[in-house]
Amino acid sequence: MAIRISDLLCIDLLKGAKIVAGKNGLDNEIKRVAFNDCPLDLDVNSKIIRSGDLYINSLYIVKDNKEQLINFFKFYIENRSAGIFIIDEYFKEFPQEVITMANTHNYPIILIDNSTPYAEIINAAIGMILFDQYDTIAEMKINNILDPYITPEEMVKVIEYFNIDFKKHYSAAFIKINDGFLKKDRLIRNELENIYNIDSYKYRNGLLAFFSYDDSKKYSVLISQISSLINKHSNSYNIGISNSFSDIMDFNHCINQCICACYLCETTDKSIIYYNTLNIYKILYPMKEKLFLKEYMEEILKPLEEYDKVHKLDLIKTVEAYINNDGNYKNTGLEIAQHENTVRYRISAAKKILDLENNHLSFIEQISIAFKIKKILDKKRGFKAI
Repeated sequence: MAIRISDLLCIDLLKGAKIVAGKNGLDNEIKRVAFNDCPLDLDVNSKIIRSGDLYINSLYIVKDNKEQLINFFKFYIENRSAGIFIIDEYFKEFPQEVITMANTHNYPIILIDNSTPYAEIINAAIGMILFDQYDTIAEMKINNILDPYITPEEMVKVIEYFNIDFKKHYSAAFIKINDGFLKKDRLIRNELENIYNIDSYKYRNGLLAFFSYDDSKKYSVLISQISSLINKHSNSYNIGISNSFSDIMDFNHCINQCICACYLCETTDKSIIYYNTLNIYKILYPMKEKLFLKEYMEEILKPLEEYDKVHKLDLIKTVEAYINNDGNYKNTGLEIAQHENTVRYRISAAKKILDLENNHLSFIEQISIAFKIKKILDKKRGFKAI
């Protein structure tokens, strides 16, 4: 994850900043940040400026010379600077040539109040860059832990990196924010750590949080605290909760469980899922890439779909509602707005098509598994890379 100008603008210190030009470049990556108010020396500056540099400047040196002002911006744009924050002591507005140049090259020019302590802006930016580098390393470490071929010795060594205060029990939560994660993740992480003493790490466009406790009753308390905090910051989120563990060598299973549960939130249309409630999903989901899973689903559902195309009976819709209503004909009829006898006829037809007329339990079992696979595969097709 790169740190971008838009990320820096989210800090309280810059809430009053004004974007003068180049707003389409707010996603430019910041690699370094510096204050520069010296005369422009092309030979010297071209050797020290790098792509991704963000500058803070008052432009005092060029305040009385329009041509030098234009050349100043031209130089930094050509050298692929990320953007510039201008202290508004000498400039409140800029020539149209500068505005056009910045907009054309997606080069953000941002005005900040001259009372804003630029040293704090530099500190904030550097802190964000270092934090991002730390996240990158942490994600690599987590991937190492999840490597199925990792040895026990290697796992212990990697776990030590996270410096977790392991108590008698530990668990993990994987949190996926669906509305503005990039703007909220640092705030959420700070509150998790400062209020609840819960360490969290950015991982696969989500947050991986670890919590440890001596009393098993604290498990539900900590989860309640996590969910309340996330609910405060987001209207759309998914949280997967692992089981409780005590053996440090199960750390990889703990991580896998909460990630699996989180992804299945979207499959089951729930905001929070505990791994121990997944039932057969915990068997099916790890096999989602296997061809035989799709083949099994098609063997059950495709004959019903083909029959529907010819006879227009809505068998798929009816059978799915029937399963969701625990085989209750009356409730199924209410859900799909059909008479109870119509539902009975359609279920009977589905059994006949699948050659399961005399095996009701097998019909329920096979249909139920097929629909669960369908949910997993439908969501998998709709997933962004996570």
